[in-house]
Amino acid sequence: MAAARLSHRMGRLLEKAPALGPWTRVYSTSPAFAEVLRLPQKQLTKVVYPLRELGQHLAADSGPGLIEQRLFDPSLEDIGRAESIFEATARNRIEYLSSAVRLDHAPSLQQPEVRLTAGSTVGARA
Repeated sequence: MAAARLSHRMGRLLEKAPALGPWTRVYSTSPAFAEVLRLPQKQLTKVVYPLRELGQHLAADSGPGLIEQRLFDPSLEDIGRAESIFEATARNRIEYLSSAVRLDHAPSLQQPEVRLTAGSTVGARA
């Protein structure tokens, strides 16, 4: 039931969107995000909010589902702001460096290479 209400609210937001003006100016300057925002409503919802479609398949008596818990349900404005972290600007310099598979292909760097690795404990049991 909550998923249906969320779906209805999302539909109303997307209906109002053209009246708000171009989404690319409101939310992001990224060409990739602007391209996503130009998708038809149903396709946009599937790309930006993939868990909403999953919520329709949850059993009604299974307690709060993913949608109701709002584990990760950002607004389009939040997505646009977060995307700016990955845009190169005068204050946010981003360099692309590649690693070598074999040592003889390794670049000669002045500083050591740093690799950040993240792990997930989602679903892990102790």
